[in-house]
Amino acid sequence: SLVSDCFELSAKSELLVDVLGCRPALELAEDVETSLAAVLAELPSSLKTLRIRMCGPEVGCRDRLISNETDRDRRLELEVRNGLYHEVFPKAEADLVVAMNAGFGVPQYTKMWGPTLDMLQQRKQPGLLAITSYTAGELLREESLLRSRWAETFQLDFCGEELTQVLKDLSGRPAPWTLPRPIRAMRRDGTEAELLRGDVVQSDACTVRVMPSKTLVYVGPNLTPGRSRNY
Repeated sequence: SLVSDCFELSAKSELLVDVLGCRPALELAEDVETSLAAVLAELPSSLKTLRIRMCGPEVGCRDRLISNETDRDRRLELEVRNGLYHEVFPKAEADLVVAMNAGFGVPQYTKMWGPTLDMLQQRKQPGLLAITSYTAGELLREESLLRSRWAETFQLDFCGEELTQVLKDLSGRPAPWTLPRPIRAMRRDGTEAELLRGDVVQSDACTVRVMPSKTLVYVGPNLTPGRSRNY
């Protein structure tokens, strides 16, 4: 699975998952502990602790922390906090961050999510952000937003001959473009970046913005009965 590939679960003893924007009728339903215990049962036996932290401005309950032993000496921890993610868990140290139908790409919500996205971008350790959307159109807007916010910027007058030539070759096509082959590019500090085939590129008069293709993966739509509209 994508999670297993990202975190090498077979080598981990603990997994921390943060779930954002939780609501009583959905993520915080009465059987949430049973559901999470079933998730833990499907994970590699070497994983001894699954920590789930749920938060949001509409959690509808007091803050709480629940810790239960399951079979095979495994532990499930559930923490619920009332508030915005960047305020209640400012270290953002989770292995996996989940935001279901968060509306990153909806204009009236985009600004509200800004502090959380900035915090995730500044994380010291790698992690995975998993999002879902109600429609394909919303998903495309969210993809564009994330590519724009998390792209690496290169200076056109310093990026090197390889990237400059590729931009010339692609300039006759509508942007954004995808790189047709692996190339090297120079950062302003003199270090070299390895850009891969498929990386998304967009430029203006002075800069080039590159979003690595491996950092954004589409895995939908969701075929679960009753949730087929989720992407």
